[in-house]
Amino acid sequence: MTRLQEREALIRFFVERTALRVNEAANLLGCLPSALRFEARGEGALLPGDRIAWEEMAFRLLQAWPRAWLLETLSVYSRFIPSELHLTEVKWRLPLYIVRALERQAALERRRRSDMQNTTVDDCVADALHLAIDDETLATFREDGAFLEAFDYPGGAGDEDGAGL
Repeated sequence: MTRLQEREALIRFFVERTALRVNEAANLLGCLPSALRFEARGEGALLPGDRIAWEEMAFRLLQAWPRAWLLETLSVYSRFIPSELHLTEVKWRLPLYIVRALERQAALERRRRSDMQNTTVDDCVADALHLAIDDETLATFREDGAFLEAFDYPGGAGDEDGAGL
């Protein structure tokens, strides 16, 4: 798939929000259709007609590709991803050993998981920080629709333990 075809397929996926045939889904994820079919069947996300549920695919896309790449590739169509999932610069001062460990952990995670495509330390840190949000903190956002939409995006698919992003 060329870059232009890849971009058009991503745009179509996020705009139309429909289930995808396994082969089409595997192309977007950069994985083998047989592996995706097996995993989707095990997670109850394989639909009739050899299709994958939209929510499952959105979850997988956010896990498989670097968020910065997805948002950049979608360009103006990134508006179909909740605004609070878009990226912002932060400037924190952390102990060097933590930074080194997270960089190493991100590299190991990329090697360990065949469903990740060039994800960055930023993505791994975001996943770890998502898990660090406790129930008490989450409760303080109960009236904040934008926060909750991003926190639970795409509606909990693949996210039984709250670890989706």
